[in-house]
Amino acid sequence: MPIDRGMMHSAVRITSAGDLLGTGFLVTVPSETLDGTRWGYVVTAHHVIHAHIEREVQAPNPFVDGELYDPVPVEDWRQPLENVDVAIAPWTPRGTHHPAFPVELMIPTEVVAGMHLGSRIYYIGLFEPLMRPVVRSGTVAALDQDGVPHRRYRQPAHLVDCRSYRGFSGSPCLVEFSFAKLEQIPEDRLPWGSLPPEMWAGGESVPPLGGIAQFVLVCGMFVGHYSDEEAAGGVVSRYGVGVMVRSHEIKACLMTDEMREERL
Repeated sequence: MPIDRGMMHSAVRITSAGDLLGTGFLVTVPSETLDGTRWGYVVTAHHVIHAHIEREVQAPNPFVDGELYDPVPVEDWRQPLENVDVAIAPWTPRGTHHPAFPVELMIPTEVVAGMHLGSRIYYIGLFEPLMRPVVRSGTVAALDQDGVPHRRYRQPAHLVDCRSYRGFSGSPCLVEFSFAKLEQIPEDRLPWGSLPPEMWAGGESVPPLGGIAQFVLVCGMFVGHYSDEEAAGGVVSRYGVGVMVRSHEIKACLMTDEMREERL
């Protein structure tokens, strides 16, 4: 299932005084009172922005490959849930186009159809050498893990078998969902043209054809990586196991009482 280009350009670059801190991604949430109105946020790992100054966010220009919009100062960061490695800040720049994930695409952990051991995971981050978003992939290695040592945070996490690059902390993660479907295809669209009725058992019309409906939904965010640290020659590419905060915790951060009051 290919990733939609708009999803790819929802990842942003986070810096401190011009130095790379990590990745984030843009999310929109509907207003609590006004139909059709949505609030924008940038989401990243809390450890990415904690204790840094002059924090700025650069979003990719979706119309020009390899080009980022000018940095936007962002200081109103908050950690809505204690001990959860998620930081959120309002995102309201004007005059530029910024694709974002609707919060409706962020699945709660209770939704397990399609989220299994071995499921394919995609993650989107800014590839620093080329200054452009890239999509990489891995597989689910363990689900809903408690007690994973991760800095000072203690939230449950998924583990993903994958490679990583420095600066990918805060990358959004997506999972494929596949469902069987039946589709009625007009005879004039069939690749073999019209066939006589006797070719179909049980009727004169072409029966519905089976297929697969596929969806890609946000399932979490990378916050850490276990890897072989003996990389020769300063190579920054890493392989190993990634730690992924679940979408359940991210969505809970966006839906705290305090956050919802701001959207009245």
